[in-house]
Amino acid sequence: METVWYTEPSGHKLANPSRDQMLGFMRQEYDGNWGPYSPLGVLQWCDHPPQAEPSLVGLGLDAEVSQLLFVRHPVRGWFFEFTSDRDGRWLAAVSAGGGPEKWIRHWAHGETMYFLASCFVPQSVAEEVVTGYLATKEPSLAVPWVEFASLTPRRDKRPRRK
Repeated sequence: METVWYTEPSGHKLANPSRDQMLGFMRQEYDGNWGPYSPLGVLQWCDHPPQAEPSLVGLGLDAEVSQLLFVRHPVRGWFFEFTSDRDGRWLAAVSAGGGPEKWIRHWAHGETMYFLASCFVPQSVAEEVVTGYLATKEPSLAVPWVEFASLTPRRDKRPRRK
């Protein structure tokens, strides 16, 4: 049995959100659902034994098929990471929106972090990334993806200037 889970910025988990529900969540005001202190959402596909009602109880890490993490910035748009432990992929979406030398300071994961400006995409593209992932469990073809380690698009410490 496959289930997709959405973890809202509040931490609330929702099983099998529809495309329309996800678009509704993404279109909510920044200072509302997303807020400056919790601008992070996660979609996670899991493969597990049949359940009467979807539950994460008792599921180990091996149940995860793939995950799409997204961070919303009030001006720059959306940052995305895709991971699949089953085949070792850890990817970041990139955009033509800025050079890799520019870092954006933003709150995520409960602390100040730094993101590459070139890794934020606009709302319309972000919606394609999320709906594509819901449909395929894979990174969307709406944006180019690069190996996270080759770019390191997110850091928890201020990057040093060259």
